[in-house]
Amino acid sequence: PYDRTTTNTNISPLLPSPVATSRHIEDITYPQGIKSPKGELNVNTQEGKSLYDRELLSQFMNVYKENTDNPPPLDVVGLEPSD
Repeated sequence: PYDRTTTNTNISPLLPSPVATSRHIEDITYPQGIKSPKGELNVNTQEGKSLYDRELLSQFMNVYKENTDNPPPLDVVGLEPSD
């Protein structure tokens, strides 16, 4: 149970969200051997939304292996269900 009489004076103040303090990067230089996203995929997308092709995402398969228990619906990430 939570003890309301205990206080912690070492709690740091809340920092602003990284999303709230982020900025748009105009020009990204990718390391040699890393393919960049296809710009034509995002010509008509909503601001703040991006589409990525399979080839770009497959570059990171061996880096990111964590699964989520609640993945977003496919249409949220720009995909359509297939048979």
